[in-house]
Amino acid sequence: MQRIDRCGADWALHTATGTVTAARIVLATNGYTDNIWPDLRRTIVPVYGAIAATEPLPANVAAEIMPGRTVLYESGAVTVYYRVDRAQRLLIGGRGPMHEVRSTAEIPHILAYARKLWPALAPIRWTHAWGGRLAFTADHYPHLHAPAAGVWIALGYNGRGVALGTAMGRELAARALEDAAEPNMPVTALKPIAFHGYWPLAVPAAINIARLRDSLGL
Repeated sequence: MQRIDRCGADWALHTATGTVTAARIVLATNGYTDNIWPDLRRTIVPVYGAIAATEPLPANVAAEIMPGRTVLYESGAVTVYYRVDRAQRLLIGGRGPMHEVRSTAEIPHILAYARKLWPALAPIRWTHAWGGRLAFTADHYPHLHAPAAGVWIALGYNGRGVALGTAMGRELAARALEDAAEPNMPVTALKPIAFHGYWPLAVPAAINIARLRDSLGL
């Protein structure tokens, strides 16, 4: 999308191939938020996450890794999460480098941590890796905004977007359908983060400090 303009009582959404008008619009750009709405980009800090997956595990190795087939999410300052899928692949994710990941060679720290948890993974091949941008907010809560009539914005899931984004989707759907009920979470004003332009330097530093705190048990 190139820009959004007011068009009478409606909104006009301009793209490279045409324009769409609508009475109500929803912006749900999260970590990929740009300058499409004034000040919105500066309300979140983009952080990159990455996930790696093994080849299908041999039965004896798969039996050693979370045999109850739970899905785990660590509670450290730098989060790590993992599960075994239906194909018996181990998937493990965490903070990635400051760019989109396309190869397991780009996230050796995640692979090393998996082998530390389960030494039986040592001879196992890692066959897939991917990642992308997450959106972190200053208060670490998701934000719901209504900056103009007919405009709803939701973003800032702080790495927990699968659950929180799904829940927020119901809120946005009700608002887009002009449901008269009040949202189940507060609607807040856009509040740009101070010194936002320094995030490419601040994010790696914050992650390294958090890793140090986790290693020290703080």
